[in-house]
Amino acid sequence: MKKRILVLCLALCLLLTGCSTGDKKAADIPGRLTIGNVNALCQDAQLLESGKELLTALSDDLLLCLALDSAAPATAEQLAGYDHIALISAKWLEQYGSSVQLETVDETALSNAQRSYLTQYMADRTVDGSALPGGAALYTLKKGSLSLLGADGKRIAAKQPLILLLDQPAVVLRADTCLLPLAASGNLFFASLERLSSALSQSALAGQASTAEVK
Repeated sequence: MKKRILVLCLALCLLLTGCSTGDKKAADIPGRLTIGNVNALCQDAQLLESGKELLTALSDDLLLCLALDSAAPATAEQLAGYDHIALISAKWLEQYGSSVQLETVDETALSNAQRSYLTQYMADRTVDGSALPGGAALYTLKKGSLSLLGADGKRIAAKQPLILLLDQPAVVLRADTCLLPLAASGNLFFASLERLSSALSQSALAGQASTAEVK
């Protein structure tokens, strides 16, 4: 009898462990936000505010990656030896670029052409209107390669990109001109489909957007 009880207890423990592991895996599946008409959403004050609230609520989950030169082509002078110029969130690098080694790039080392390019692209997309918002840092790769996302959401191999790394994109980037359009294009997604779906279901955006698993 005691042996039978012991076997049942062990089976129950294994079952609970399996459920816990399954829940964790479900919570760790990345998700994306599919927006029907992002331009109309961003022009509607109430929906835009709801979008900002959603991004703020999920700020720790934002996975952002964009090869800027795929959205705004850069000249050889603007690239200055780099193969791409990338806008990346620290969370994305942590999840998808953990094997690379970064090397700091001093802001003073940027050429006038590079500064002009970053200002032209970033000024309308940052909250403070700057090319390098607070908390941003510049890097390149010391070792390894990085798979970036182009403006069409397709992957681009980069061996020596100039990386603009952001700790808190939801804080320093505008929702209307940057974050929501990037979410619609597939350049911004979320660390947890489960948390994204839960937050969206409680948002006024529920009727304007849906969620999907990132493949």
